[in-house]
Amino acid sequence: MALLYSESDAAAVCGPTVACSPNGLGANTVTGRLCGTGAPGTQEVTVTMAASEASKIYAYLELAPTVGAGATRNWFRTFLIFGFRVTSPNVNVDWTRTDVCHVNAACTSVETLGSDTNAVSCGPAEKDFILKTMTLSVAAVPVAAGDKVLILLSFTNNAASVQSFGWRPDQPVTLTDWDIDRGIEVILGRKRPKKKRPPEALLLLLGDAEPWED
Repeated sequence: MALLYSESDAAAVCGPTVACSPNGLGANTVTGRLCGTGAPGTQEVTVTMAASEASKIYAYLELAPTVGAGATRNWFRTFLIFGFRVTSPNVNVDWTRTDVCHVNAACTSVETLGSDTNAVSCGPAEKDFILKTMTLSVAAVPVAAGDKVLILLSFTNNAASVQSFGWRPDQPVTLTDWDIDRGIEVILGRKRPKKKRPPEALLLLLGDAEPWED
């Protein structure tokens, strides 16, 4: 099952937080952006980093995958694909780490879902946006109403002076093989019933040579 979302201009419900990330908040971290099923965002988010700031959270995305009634469903190992569009590039800034966190309704971290430490420059590039594909190893932790997923992006300013860049929340976010109920897995995995053998006279009449199981 794939869940499709779009980054938007709407502010994230969770305020700036480190959640499960080992990195701290940047000196000027602004409110994150919500991912939903509506129209993609159109407004640029300006990030201003202090001189020589290293490995600080300066952008984050929030989404709330649907769960079953009560706490009947869990989140399982899945793939996350999302884009990050840099609209005002800066060659002095690198996107150095991504952390994906499961948080509860109070935005308190419940577990780490995955991380990526492949650094990407926020300078001019051939591509119009930076695409990340991550494998999430999710424990069978029951999901309660109001639980959310935070995607935290950390950056490093390689210059000894204040630097800025801009990004726009207008990219799709996809979760594949997500929110799978164990009961449904059992039903889908049951053995297909055998075909019933037709009467011999009908087989002769139709000239059907297909082998039937007894």
